[in-house]
Amino acid sequence: MGRSPSDVYPSIPHLDSSLFQLSETGLSEQQYRAAWSQFNRYILKHRKYFMGYQANQQLDYRNTLSPYLNLHVNNIGDPFQQGNFMLNSKILERAVLDYFARLWHADWPHLEDRTRFTPEEIGESYWGYIVSMGGTEGNLYGLRNARDYLAGKLLASDIPADAAETEERVVPVRSKLGQGYFVKAEDEGRLYAERDARAPETERFDNPNAYTPVIFYSQDTHYSIDKIKDLLLIPTFAEIGNARYPNQSPLGGNWPDKVPSNEDGSVNLDALYLLAEFFVQRGYPIIVNFNYGTTFKGAYDNVKAAVERLIPLLQKHGLYHRVLEVEWNGKIIHSKRTGFWFHVDGALGASYTPFLELARQQGRFKGDIPVFDFRLDIQSIAASGHKEIGAPWPCGIYMTRTKYLLDFLEVGYIGAQDSTLSGSRNGFSALILWDYFARHSYDALIEKALRLEKLADYAYRKLKQLEGELGFNLHVGRSPLALTVRFRRPNARIVSQFSLSTEFLNGVYYAHIFLMEHVTAQLVDTLIQALRQPGAFGPDADQGFHLHEGSGFR
Repeated sequence: MGRSPSDVYPSIPHLDSSLFQLSETGLSEQQYRAAWSQFNRYILKHRKYFMGYQANQQLDYRNTLSPYLNLHVNNIGDPFQQGNFMLNSKILERAVLDYFARLWHADWPHLEDRTRFTPEEIGESYWGYIVSMGGTEGNLYGLRNARDYLAGKLLASDIPADAAETEERVVPVRSKLGQGYFVKAEDEGRLYAERDARAPETERFDNPNAYTPVIFYSQDTHYSIDKIKDLLLIPTFAEIGNARYPNQSPLGGNWPDKVPSNEDGSVNLDALYLLAEFFVQRGYPIIVNFNYGTTFKGAYDNVKAAVERLIPLLQKHGLYHRVLEVEWNGKIIHSKRTGFWFHVDGALGASYTPFLELARQQGRFKGDIPVFDFRLDIQSIAASGHKEIGAPWPCGIYMTRTKYLLDFLEVGYIGAQDSTLSGSRNGFSALILWDYFARHSYDALIEKALRLEKLADYAYRKLKQLEGELGFNLHVGRSPLALTVRFRRPNARIVSQFSLSTEFLNGVYYAHIFLMEHVTAQLVDTLIQALRQPGAFGPDADQGFHLHEGSGFR
């Protein structure tokens, strides 16, 4: 009490925090205008040089969508059920979801009417929704679904087609072991012995490991996965390895915290296979989070190669197809499902590379485009809408197949089922994404993808040229297909001017730029000119200052 916020909050150059303090009387007209004027100058100044993060600043929604800023549009509940909250944009949301389903080679449209379609048709059709957060919400939903699916929680498809709508759904999650869906490693560690891989399927679920999902993700994975696995209490292979199998890592030595990455930032497939094999042999269902455009290096995991290597391993050990016992209304139901969940964090790349792939099919692009989508045996994809596409706030897409959905209760209050994570969801994001794709053809988006690819190559070549001019190592690097180029971190003034993201990797302080649509060759040249000045890589560039430091945002 009694302290001024200006004395304790971070000081921001060109912003006077005292102008923005609110009081019980509000602000006078003069104060109001002064605050907005200063904030506007600050934002526009930083937008002019903004290069360090994967957020497209070239937006064009104001003229079309500004009338909706004076409305509350809420897409609460399942996007495929209208519900009673009629001020929603679900009709646009469904159109956007269909667009992505087609782009990602999923079966569309979404089907759910059991009187018109077979269980197989319904199960193979896609399901998804527009998330209110960025890729993090899509990752959270995917991994939550993965955990409960693999641990034996009831699925919507487990409910008999002729079940009465009013029948109460009592859904305790349990296995034959009666341990619940998460068996704590520290409590059960001594009980888990390796089983014969040739054991019949009916015997394998005497193995207590069968209901304990284990997650695998690489060193270059976005930090949201660390938060999510803690929130959901999903054990990593390292946590279970250290608790139950100390010093038994198939990679030798101690268990690594995460799956090792290659130099370019993609997951090391040999390491992933060996680590997964150790746990699959012991009957653990596995969750693998793949990255399709890592946050700092922009790397793409070879999802196709990984899936093709892991599927035979899962088949060999009875985890490709299996039957779990779940309980519904006091009845035991035999639920057919997999013993794995492959999730693709495509926050950046999943909305961009499909158009590069189309360009390649037209003979206009020669690079290899790693396949990541529903052509493969994967379960879910998350993508952001505010990155390469561009939106005024974080938003994104989550998508899976309907057969993987958990059972959700009808919510009488909203007149619909709520199968989403967030409950109330802003309906404006659906307006943004629908408007964008309505105004941009495939041809236009192919041209955009080729232009960004060319610009990223230009930035890389200019930085390498600068490295030769300066005569010392700038550690310039660009992973294949990446829209980001990394280089030695410059001084704090340049980091601030260009809003550069920085990270400490393998003994080197790096910065990187992201070549989003608003970035031009002229802006790249402006950065190069700043980096060419004396002192651009002075002493403070090699020390651990914290300005804008971090591994990105969602």
